[in-house]
Amino acid sequence: MAEHHNHPLDGMFHPRSVAVIGASDKEDNWAAKGFLKPLIDFGFTGGIYPINPQAAPVLGFKAYSRVTEVPEPVDFAIVSVPKGQVFSCIEDCAVKGVKTVCVYAAGFSENGTEQGRDEEARIIDKARAAGMRILGPNCIGIYCPEGHLTFNAETPREAGHVGLISQSGRYSSEFVALCAQRGVRFSKAISYGNGSDINETELLDYLGVDTNTHLIASYMEGVKGGQRFAEVLRRVASIKPVIITKGGFTEAGRRAARSHTASLTGSEKLWRALLQQAGAISANDLEEMSDLAMTFELIPDLKGDRVAVVGAGGGASVLVSDFITRAGFTLPTFGEDIQKQLHQFVPLSGTGVLNPVDFSPQTSGDPVLTPMAVDVVGKLEMVNLVLVHYSLGHFNSTRAGVQQFCNGIIESSRKLNKPVVVALEWLGYPDNAALAFEIKQQWIKAGICVYPSLSRAALCLGKRAGWLGGRG
Repeated sequence: MAEHHNHPLDGMFHPRSVAVIGASDKEDNWAAKGFLKPLIDFGFTGGIYPINPQAAPVLGFKAYSRVTEVPEPVDFAIVSVPKGQVFSCIEDCAVKGVKTVCVYAAGFSENGTEQGRDEEARIIDKARAAGMRILGPNCIGIYCPEGHLTFNAETPREAGHVGLISQSGRYSSEFVALCAQRGVRFSKAISYGNGSDINETELLDYLGVDTNTHLIASYMEGVKGGQRFAEVLRRVASIKPVIITKGGFTEAGRRAARSHTASLTGSEKLWRALLQQAGAISANDLEEMSDLAMTFELIPDLKGDRVAVVGAGGGASVLVSDFITRAGFTLPTFGEDIQKQLHQFVPLSGTGVLNPVDFSPQTSGDPVLTPMAVDVVGKLEMVNLVLVHYSLGHFNSTRAGVQQFCNGIIESSRKLNKPVVVALEWLGYPDNAALAFEIKQQWIKAGICVYPSLSRAALCLGKRAGWLGGRG
């Protein structure tokens, strides 16, 4: 476990005990279903204390009427009660000496009313007077596999090296799920909601020094204390990749952000300039951000900008050449000797081998010929990365043929000391969706990045190479 005794947030991720305030044995009780049960299922081994007025046992655990009645110290409390009861729960937590409180309830500053802002300020004032930290309100809290904390029982139990900071609770869960499909695992993920106390800047600062976190991803709608955030971002992004998806640039988006987390969203032009100056990486949405996380995780080293493309046919070879070039890469032209090697098995008719290696429709996705081409071009010193294009459902898409193709690319990748990546398109045929997912998982398990399109592959690879090539 990484230890940061000089950072005030470290203990939040490794509590010795957790109280779930509002958990009861009622069938529709969200505190029990959404927080207590996932905590139990995730294997939290510290003290677990359900709190409800009746002190009725919940899921086999002894309950208490108030957190002040718990006989042992409580490090972390999750407050999942109606908004009107939150302040009294905060008062009890302050008396008990709870270190950190996650407030799930919404209806505070994000509702845009003076009353909501005042109620949130009272919570923060009470917490600060007691030396207690608040996560939220309007958030789902913490996922930390090493600390056996989770906000969703479906999250992977294996720890990894990606840290997530998200204003949105839903996007916290969705991003973890999207990354899980790409073989990416997390050190920590934090949903911080309104950020009334613990906010994006403090969390970024923490993950910047957390030795278990190698890459930071963030969904945010606005920042508090822009100058301080910019300073922290510049420092952290100079030592770790920081990928940010930001919402709230249009008037409609700003309106939604204000009602969602009371965020001040700012100018898109200024935001883009800040990220560029800091050396951070912008992602347009969660799908792109998860593809970028996969790219950084599976391609730890990219030694140059020269790409060989194998398998793109017809118009795809033209488009991918544009995509790759716009992303900052070059496609070196293969000489006559290499062309002759390729034409020993690539038919002359309807193909091209200058780079991209353009297969004819009849041989596109051939389970033998494509890996052979990867072997040839992947060994060239003039090539730093091989991009394979595969259209599942076009030709040669029997299950046996697809599996043979998949195995062939894995074998070719293992022979090379440079990245091999795949743009996997399945042409929208429903029968191919499950098969596409299956082979994608096999490739990712073998350390091969898989993208949904040639354009996404070029975009993510370009941003990966750009971070290596001088940040800031």
